[in-house]
Amino acid sequence: MTELTLQLKKLRPALGVVLCVFVWLCPHELRAQSAQTNEQSMKAGFVYNFALFAEWPAKVFKDIRSPLAICIAADKATVQVFEPLTTKKILGRSVAVHAFGDNATRYPCHIIYIDSKNKAEAAELLHLVSGPGVLTIGDLEGFCQLGGIVNFYHENNKLRFEINTDAARRADIKLSSQLLKLAKIVKEEKP
Repeated sequence: MTELTLQLKKLRPALGVVLCVFVWLCPHELRAQSAQTNEQSMKAGFVYNFALFAEWPAKVFKDIRSPLAICIAADKATVQVFEPLTTKKILGRSVAVHAFGDNATRYPCHIIYIDSKNKAEAAELLHLVSGPGVLTIGDLEGFCQLGGIVNFYHENNKLRFEINTDAARRADIKLSSQLLKLAKIVKEEKP
């Protein structure tokens, strides 16, 4: 036997262990990615439903055919999860989904979903985008207290949402009482 063959025979048990570990870990990683994608899909569904139970001032739309624009301040994968909403109608309007970034001023945002785990970054984005006719939605503890309108949170392993009604009022967005009944109502932190 050659030296290489002998070394491979010695490594065979180790290679088997490595292969087993690889096979065992891959499904878990795929399940974790799948769970994250499933949660983002649920959030996209929630955002769609929030829009159905919200009313924007007519002045924020160019005309009656203008789409309702949903801007996503998140990674590309999250933006892709929201793209199926473009096949839907909200309040008789088509839906446009845009990644929020350098070209953000090109598109009016009627809804902005901010997926940031950094409080300072989320506060900066809120300052940049908050205004009349913009429904701000986040996924960060304290998002509503920073001035965001809707925030996702987990309670008892379930996805829930809270609403800052003062921020909604400032944005001139009317939220249905049916939606408010399902939410935890929160107040902003006073400086």
